[in-house]
Amino acid sequence: GDLEGNIEQAKRVDLQQKGSITGDVNAGSLTVAAGARMRGQAVFGWEDSGKSDKKSGGKHDSAS
Repeated sequence: GDLEGNIEQAKRVDLQQKGSITGDVNAGSLTVAAGARMRGQAVFGWEDSGKSDKKSGGKHDSAS
């Protein structure tokens, strides 16, 4: 099927051959079949669910 919108903090996302996602995906695991379509950003495989600070290269700065 088709999905418009974001997927936040899913444990696993499987995008099937005829499926499409328009939105961002944040998941522990992402599988994309050949022929599937996606428009958006994907973050997967990170323990912190992709909440890294992009400006510091993924490192979190702690306030003193």
